[in-house]
Amino acid sequence: MRKVFTALLVLAAVVLTGCGLAEKATEKAIQKAVGVSVDEKNGTVTVQGQNGEKMTVTTEPEGKLPEGFPLPVFPSAKVKTGGKIAANGKTLYTVELTYKGEAKPAVEFYEKALKDRGYGDLFKAESSTDDDETWTLSGQNTKESATFFFQSMKKTKEATIAISWSEL
Repeated sequence: MRKVFTALLVLAAVVLTGCGLAEKATEKAIQKAVGVSVDEKNGTVTVQGQNGEKMTVTTEPEGKLPEGFPLPVFPSAKVKTGGKIAANGKTLYTVELTYKGEAKPAVEFYEKALKDRGYGDLFKAESSTDDDETWTLSGQNTKESATFFFQSMKKTKEATIAISWSEL
């Protein structure tokens, strides 16, 4: 499995950055070695294991949420990056959002969104320096888990939200 995972990481890096001839040669070698199929058009890499297990990694262009992303987007935020991994009937989403403003309103927005989805006790922590304000928010319900990292620069008000959401 380690061989497959390493090959997937190399292939994903090559395919998603686009390296011409080197890309094609690497794709062919990895496909032959570990049963990987590649769909460059849709930004998707699929690994098929010897026993039929399958993992699909999909990345989205800037500005686009991964299909099926289950959480709302903070008002005024823009999607910077997004992707999903589907394996063993479960899905993991990662999304990075950017916006202008402080972190706390976004933390409160997602805290409510998680509670509306049936999340019980949430972990929430804040840290602040002269330059930035950061928060972490995480929790789970019986079917899913979510972790958020919020950062807002105090002087410029440039803010980022990194979200990881997965099915349990």
